[in-house]
Amino acid sequence: MNINIDWLQEYIKEPLPKTEELAEIIALKAFEIDGVEKFGESYVLDVDILPNRAHDCLSHRGIAREVCAIYNLSFKNRSFEEFSVSDSTIEVRVEDETPCNLYSARVIRNICVGPSPEWLKSKLESIGQRSVNNVVDVTNYVMFDLGQPMHAFDLSKISGRDIFIRKSKSGESLITLDGDTVELNSETMVISDKDSPLAIAGVKGGKKAEVDVKTVDIVLESANFDPVAVRKVSRSLNIFTESSKRFENKPSPEYVKDAMAYATQLIKEVAGTGETVVEKVFENRIALPTEQKSIDFSVSDLKQTLGIEVPISEVEILLKRIGCRVEINDQKNFSVIPPEDRYDLDIREDLYEEVGRLYGYEHLSSKPLSKIETNPVINKDLYYMTKIRQTLQNHSFSEVFSYSIREKGPIKLQNPPTEDRRSLRDELSSDLQNILDSNVRHSDLLGVTRINLFEISNIFTEEYERTHCAIGVKNINKKQKPSAEDVVKKVVESISQDLGVDINPFIVSGENESVFEFDLNGLIEILPQPKSWDVELKNNGQVKYHHFSQYPFVLRDLAVFTPEGTTSTDVLAVIKENAGELLVQNWLFDVFEKTNEDGSKKTSYAFRLVFQSYEKTLSDDEINVVMSRVYSSMEGKEGWEIR
Repeated sequence: MNINIDWLQEYIKEPLPKTEELAEIIALKAFEIDGVEKFGESYVLDVDILPNRAHDCLSHRGIAREVCAIYNLSFKNRSFEEFSVSDSTIEVRVEDETPCNLYSARVIRNICVGPSPEWLKSKLESIGQRSVNNVVDVTNYVMFDLGQPMHAFDLSKISGRDIFIRKSKSGESLITLDGDTVELNSETMVISDKDSPLAIAGVKGGKKAEVDVKTVDIVLESANFDPVAVRKVSRSLNIFTESSKRFENKPSPEYVKDAMAYATQLIKEVAGTGETVVEKVFENRIALPTEQKSIDFSVSDLKQTLGIEVPISEVEILLKRIGCRVEINDQKNFSVIPPEDRYDLDIREDLYEEVGRLYGYEHLSSKPLSKIETNPVINKDLYYMTKIRQTLQNHSFSEVFSYSIREKGPIKLQNPPTEDRRSLRDELSSDLQNILDSNVRHSDLLGVTRINLFEISNIFTEEYERTHCAIGVKNINKKQKPSAEDVVKKVVESISQDLGVDINPFIVSGENESVFEFDLNGLIEILPQPKSWDVELKNNGQVKYHHFSQYPFVLRDLAVFTPEGTTSTDVLAVIKENAGELLVQNWLFDVFEKTNEDGSKKTSYAFRLVFQSYEKTLSDDEINVVMSRVYSSMEGKEGWEIR
């Protein structure tokens, strides 16, 4: 929320510190400051109010109380003018089971709606709000000042003398102040006259009873709606306003009276005429505020929790500074009643936190933890999973993690994230097979001739949730030896040897012999409890990671005859020197030696080259230019011949 420093000063008797210091101390002891901006001769703080304090601090008054508590300054509350009032000519009816705690309304007659005075426009503009007219601006100003949302209706546009707070009816709609038509559902709480809705309660006003320059008489409302109901309606209609934000965070019902008094006073001041008449407030109070409970704690418990000793007198002062009523008995035990609008102060630890932050975290000193004389039990599942990972890693397998949610499965999700992910998986093998196939397409870029993968994760059935391990191998060349099936069988045998138990009874894999899946929980159950942790995964500190390119790669094969004595390293050096940064992978895939007629020998080296850019998709023409440089360089060497 944006907080105007000059506006804040109106609530504090002593001069405020410099803006930089004020922002720093608020950030240290209360809320984060997202920014500081100059506005005219004043400054505006962008204060990040957390949800636990949004009920009392989404206002200048709330932040002023915090500043006074932090600096031990004198809080100066607003005083409201007493009016000579006439009897109310309206009546408010809250229908049964409507989530409204309190609704008050009053009629103000014979006003003049027009532009707001400069001081009012300036204050609203300083916190990023647009000026509309003097009446609407007053309701907005009071909300940002006191934290209580308000609204004004044009009385002449209301049918009848009754205002209803009710649930919307089937087929009802409302045109908002923005001109949008909103279809209302049966859970939408509305403010209505006898014919149709005037506003979405706590969220947005309607066009029907909008206050404009022709308005003479208004109905001023100040209410307290159920926070859960407002939140549901706001999200179901996708309408989020400053009003709904405050109602969602449960402002105190006692704000209603202050807001009504202050708004009435300001409307008389900025829109009043010599004939303005203020009627009595008609109040319909459904839920009375409950009595504040007492929170008891001892000084010794406070010390134990904070880790420091705060003098009793200081504890009392700090709690009174945030508005608590404090009593201390002879045994130095505290009995504290928090302010009625501090819903976040519910248990004694909440009070300890207040004492700690106001006393100052700088008083806390670091202390070493006491030595723990225990011999922790080794987690059996983690131990054997790590041991299996170690074995697989030693056999050049890489671990993958796939989605546990897929299109089909025995367990359907009530709220699936997407249409193609509606069920929980009941096996790992099919996903691992898909990942193997996907990696084959990138084998050239990866520079491998075989893909070795495994996954350890959970599967779900209607009866249970189990941990499985799936192991998969895919050869790039189908004639490659050893076969994928042989590689899998070998690594399964190795795991069996390392664990000292046969894995085969726990294998649950499907038809593909190059992917094995086994029940890890079942296997671990028959293994002994480990006595010591003796497994460690390899950690190669020399490995450096970098981001991958999102653009496709291009392949080129190059074979060259070279004179006797030339090595593959010599050939690769020429390739790298001329190919530049676009060459991201290479490997030697064929070597053979040939004897010339004169008895001399020459060697053929065949390389596969992979080109890729981090900036764009490479064209054939671009790669042809690179390869031409490589060819030219090789052809210029004596005895080298491009095949």
